[in-house]
Amino acid sequence: AEILAERRSAKAEGIARELLDQCGELAPHWDDAIRETAWVREEAGREVARVLGVSSRMAGQLADLTAAVERAAAQYAHDEVTIAAGEEQAYALLRRAAEAEARCSQLQANLEQAEAAVRQLAGANHALEDGHRALTAALAQGAVNAADAQA
Repeated sequence: AEILAERRSAKAEGIARELLDQCGELAPHWDDAIRETAWVREEAGREVARVLGVSSRMAGQLADLTAAVERAAAQYAHDEVTIAAGEEQAYALLRRAAEAEARCSQLQANLEQAEAAVRQLAGANHALEDGHRALTAALAQGAVNAADAQA
């Protein structure tokens, strides 16, 4: 067992020396790797900061756009209310125009009735004038007849 343990120990020492040799060979490159890792870490930090800056600006722009959309929605709602009020006014004006048209039609009918009445009155006036002339002529004839009868 001792021999086996010594062999294993020698083998382990050989492996350890081999690893140390390999580490020794890699050691000059470690500084470069450490520097490169630090540089990459710095570059990554700058890139993260840049991305965060862009993200922050985009968040600001998104907030501005959101506010603009909210203003546009409020304006749209206001415009809808204004349009609805305008439509109500237009319908009220249309109703008033229809009422005025109905009154005009009634006034036209009244005017036509009045014109017919004027024509009837003119005809009656002519008849009265004819009757007046006939009465005047009859009175004049009666006066002539009465004068002739007295004479």
